[in-house]
Parts: sequence; structure tokens; C-alpha cells
Amino acid sequence: MIQIPTQTECPPPELVGEHTIPTNNVPVSPSRWRRPKKVVWVPLILLGIILGAALFGPFHWASSIQERLGSSSALTSTGELGILQAPTYNLQFSSAVTGAVSDIYVDLGQHVVTNQILARLGQNTFVAQVHEAQVAVDSDFKVVVEDQRFVSLALRNVHAQVVLAAVTFRAAIDNRQALIRQANANIAFAKTKLATDEATLRAVTEAAEATIKSAKATLKAALEACQMAVVTPPTTTSASTLSRCVQAAEATFRTAVAAADATVVTAQGTVRQDQEALEQAFANANVNLVAQNGLIREAAAGITVAETNTIAAVAIRDLAVAESVYRVALAALLVAQEALDLTILRAPHSGYVSAIIGTIGGQPGALNNFVPAGGVEMQSEHGGLTFIQLVDLDNLNSVLTWVTEREIQKIHLGEEGTFTLYANRSLHFTGTVHSIGPNGIAFPSTNAENFAAETRFPVIFAIGNQSHRGLNLYSGMTGRVIFTP
Repeated sequence: MIQIPTQTECPPPELVGEHTIPTNNVPVSPSRWRRPKKVVWVPLILLGIILGAALFGPFHWASSIQERLGSSSALTSTGELGILQAPTYNLQFSSAVTGAVSDIYVDLGQHVVTNQILARLGQNTFVAQVHEAQVAVDSDFKVVVEDQRFVSLALRNVHAQVVLAAVTFRAAIDNRQALIRQANANIAFAKTKLATDEATLRAVTEAAEATIKSAKATLKAALEACQMAVVTPPTTTSASTLSRCVQAAEATFRTAVAAADATVVTAQGTVRQDQEALEQAFANANVNLVAQNGLIREAAAGITVAETNTIAAVAIRDLAVAESVYRVALAALLVAQEALDLTILRAPHSGYVSAIIGTIGGQPGALNNFVPAGGVEMQSEHGGLTFIQLVDLDNLNSVLTWVTEREIQKIHLGEEGTFTLYANRSLHFTGTVHSIGPNGIAFPSTNAENFAAETRFPVIFAIGNQSHRGLNLYSGMTGRVIFTP
């Protein structure tokens, strides 16, 4: 069963509405000499500033670092300037979303925890897109629920039809068995009656034969008696008497034979009737079984028809289509929700806010609402610069130092040393060399007698997860690193 997802809570309209300028603060029109349409030399001045910063900025930065490094190297040949470092998180909105900063929920120096909301991007359509996608999901989900209900009804109907067809099929099978038992009983009865009547026929035939034999003997005796009753010499009267006597004897014989034959004929008729009844029993059984087999085939076909009901198949097809449409709408909702989530900037780690570059109503990473992020440089949608920076002061576990090429060969991984803060020389931290940068950087020399550049190599000095609570330490604080050979 597909379930509708929990709706993501969208920000209220006041958090996503467009930033407007109050009516009592009418923007001041720029003076005529600042309008870019009529002054063509302003871009040239800006270009000159950019080129100057690009050419001389690194040397100025390197010179300042060199001064610090020179002062540190003057302390001892094994002591170098160290800069305390903490994990830093440079945060920016995803380039997949657009809009202007609508809310900033933190201040500079504020401590934040993991997943805390820092800022929100507004003046976009992502909230409306989520609402529209949610409406589509709700509508498609209702269609899915309705189709599921119809499929359930169709399946119950098909099941009822299948059960009815199966009951009919079983009844037809049982009826055929009953017909077979009845046919067997009828045939057995007909066979028994035929056998009985055949035995009767044999008995009647034997009795008839005995009767005829007895009648023949009686006839012979009667004829002999008739002959003996005639006087000698025969007279007309005696001849007539003999004739009547013979006729009477023969009539008696014929009567006995006829009676015997009638008994046999009657028994034979009964046997023929029994034979016909037996044949009829077989014929009736065949007819009934053929008819019942037809009913069984019809009932079996009814099961197949019920199981392949097109209504259920169509309902299942419509449900599959509705579920597919719902999944597409759900995917669109998830995409819209992910895009909306990208308009919320959250802290990936606990720490302190060390920089906020941007204002409400402007682009994140821009110093103000009128100058694009990065000044006149070409920037991405959100300037491509850091918007909010977090520093994890609870993990001040490394120091960056620069070692001269004369001293770098003396430094080895795992070498122990100490780090002493310039701000509080009573704080000493022990640690080991964690990494050595393979590429050196040439710093301009501050030695008036030697103008050759001096190459230094970056070294990370790990001071471990020592407790810094209550010491008021900050990332970027400097001190002295002394390596122990």
C-alpha cells in the first residue's frame, strides 16, 4: 500500500515574501556623474584599481608576513612565528537555488550547534513549488486510494464468482458420482432380475418338458386303453367309440402340451423383458453420464471465466497507472522539498560565527545590497564567496608556522616542540610536527644588505586536543614555536 508522505513544513509567507523598501525611505537617485550611461571613464578607473591590487597586493602581504617572521627569527634560530588555527567552515547557499537573503538568525561571535538554522533565502518560488507539488501528490493519492478500493471490490467479486463456479463444478462432480452409483444399482438390479427369470425359465422349461413327457406317456396309455376297449371283431359302434377315445386322449395331450408351452413362452417373455430392462439401464446410464459430463465441462469453463474476469484486470491496470502517476508526483514533491531545504542554511558543525558577508535583501556573499559579491568581478548566482563563516574554537589543535630554507632540513615529522602565545607568555602548549609543505614561498627580504628573496616552507605543528576552556583563545592568535631537536 502506498502511503502519502508527511508534508514538510514550509516557512510562513512572511518569511518568503519579497523584501520591499519602506515607502518613507525613497531611494536617492544617483548623481549625474555616477550614472554609468554617461560616464565612460569610471570602468577604466575601476580596472586600474583592480590591476594595482593584483600587482602590489601580494607583495604588501608578503612584506608584512616577512616583518613578523623576521622579528620571530631574531628571537632564536629554533623559534618561529606560529599562527593558532582552528577548523573553519565557509558556508554558502547552493547554486541550485536563487533568491535574496530574507533572514539572518545569527550574529557575529554567536555560538551555534550542529544543524542550527543560520539564514534563509527568500524572494523565490520554491515554497509555491512545494505547495503545488503537494497538491498534485494529494490529488494523485486520492485517485490511488479510489482505484485500490475498486480493485478490492473487483477482486472480491471475482473471488465470489470463482467460489460459485467451483461449488457448481464440485456439485456437478458429486452428481455424476451419484448418477454412476444409481446406474450401477439399476444395472445390478436388472442383471439380478434377469438371472432370476432365466433360472425360472430353465425351471419352467424343464417342467414343461416333464409335463409333455408325462402327457405323451398318458397319451400312449390312453391309446392302449382305447384299443383294448374295442371288441373283436370290430363293429361300427366300436370303431366310433375307438375314434372318440383316441380323439379325447389326443385332445388331453395337446392341452397338456399347450399348457406347458404357454408356461415356457411366458417365462421366455419375462426373460426378454429383463434383457431389455438391462439394456435400457446401460443406455440410461450412458445418457445421464454424457449429460453430466457436459455440465462438468461447463462448470470448469465457468471457473476459468471467473478467474480471468476483465473487470478485475482493467481495475488492476488502472491502479498501476495511478500508482505510477503518484510516484512521479511524489518524486516531483521530493525534488521541490529538497530545493526548498537548500534555501535554508544550516550549521554543519558547532562553532562560533566569525564572519557574515551579506545583508537582508541582498545576495549572500555581497557586502551590501547594491554592490555585487566580489565588487566588480564576475560572480556566480550568489557571488561564489563565503556568506557565513564558522570557527570551531573548541578544537584549536594546530599551529601554522613558516620555516626558512636554512632551518627546514632540521625539522622532521613527529618532532616535538612548544608553542607560546605572544598575548600570554605563561601559556605553553606541547605538540609535534604534523606535516611539512613541500612547496616553499619566496618572501621579499627586509635585510637592507641582502635584497634576495627568502624562501620559507609551511609547517603544521599539532598541539593535540588540549583543554582550552576559559583561556579565551581565538583562531589567528600568534605565538612562538620552538622545536626540540
